[in-house]
Amino acid sequence: MKEPNEIEITTGNNNFLWAYGSSQALGYHAARESFVQNLSTGAATVVVSPNMSAWLAHGILAFLAWGMLSPFAVEASLFR
Repeated sequence: MKEPNEIEITTGNNNFLWAYGSSQALGYHAARESFVQNLSTGAATVVVSPNMSAWLAHGILAFLAWGMLSPFAVEASLFR
């Protein structure tokens, strides 16, 4: 399948993502994972996901840097 502005699906290896939530509403997914599916043979392998605690630490530090420290720096420069 080849469509404009889309990633082509071939008969060889393809990367897929799956996720499910705990309700019908849009929101946080309770579980998610990725896998590689070979569409010509039907074989599938699970892809190892990255360290989620590192992603959480990255998100917290980004929030502190951009959400709290950057506005404080701008305000401090205004009162200089």
